[in-house]
Amino acid sequence: MRRLTLVLLVACLAGTAFAAAFETMPPELKSKWRSSLSATSGWNECGYDTAGWVPVVYDLATAYPNWMTPAQQARHQFMWHPAGNNNGQLVYFRRQLWIDGRVADALFRVCADDQFRFFVNGRLVGGARESGATRVFAATSDLRQGANVLAAEARDTMGQAYGLMVMAEVTQEWPFVPEEHRWRCSTTAGDGWTTVGYNDDKWGHAVPDRAPAILVDSRRYSCFTTPQDLPDFGTAHFRRTLDLDGVPVSAQVTILGDDSYQLYVNGELMALEGRADYAYRPRVVDVGSALHPGRNILAVKITNTWGPARLYCAPVVKMIL
Repeated sequence: MRRLTLVLLVACLAGTAFAAAFETMPPELKSKWRSSLSATSGWNECGYDTAGWVPVVYDLATAYPNWMTPAQQARHQFMWHPAGNNNGQLVYFRRQLWIDGRVADALFRVCADDQFRFFVNGRLVGGARESGATRVFAATSDLRQGANVLAAEARDTMGQAYGLMVMAEVTQEWPFVPEEHRWRCSTTAGDGWTTVGYNDDKWGHAVPDRAPAILVDSRRYSCFTTPQDLPDFGTAHFRRTLDLDGVPVSAQVTILGDDSYQLYVNGELMALEGRADYAYRPRVVDVGSALHPGRNILAVKITNTWGPARLYCAPVVKMIL
């Protein structure tokens, strides 16, 4: 009996570990796709009235392409209008996509059973007429900072299995842009200042560094700072939002500070450097484990021993849709 119990326990633990290895797309992201059996002019562009469009359905009996791994199949599923194959007529799909940073790279993989055409912000990117064929589209220049629309029209010509699948990898970067007023700063901070829920409305806006850029290995790092100079051994707190309309799969922050820094993501301490000689050296910190879909907070505490309190902090995030 003890041996049987042990075998069953090991089997249960193994099954749990196996299931945990596959992550699905969060429901709040899956629900962003809407569908309709009819559409009027501008249906694939921003600002279109989607009244009457309905959420797509998943878990369809559609064969996945051979190139997809089990993990990819768990994350990216075929979708369709709940009415079914629509008797061979077109089915329309669209998803709003918010781009918070600047698009560094965007790659889409689209597959349909049977035919599709794919659009980004109203522009036809490409399509396929062969059932089950996957097409890969580079669309970096088609996405823009702010509101975007991904759209597709698909048709089931065989009246059996049907489905549309859109996989996307979008890499964003957030350079310091003074006019955007995204980095806020303060010489004082209350509890929770590194988290999303903290109210920083009374904080000021960071400004470009008044000193020359920091030169390291022939590269110049243009920093930002507080509007007023800090006294020696003063402390400044900086924070900004990162809004991710997808699942972050990799993320790095390049940081250097004058004279020491502590880097937080969503309240989690990710890096610190209290030695001035080392804080001046740019460091790439992996922060992917601390990010999640939706709003995130990047926060840095700078302690100044003398001279200006300067910070260079540049995040880059790859997310999937």
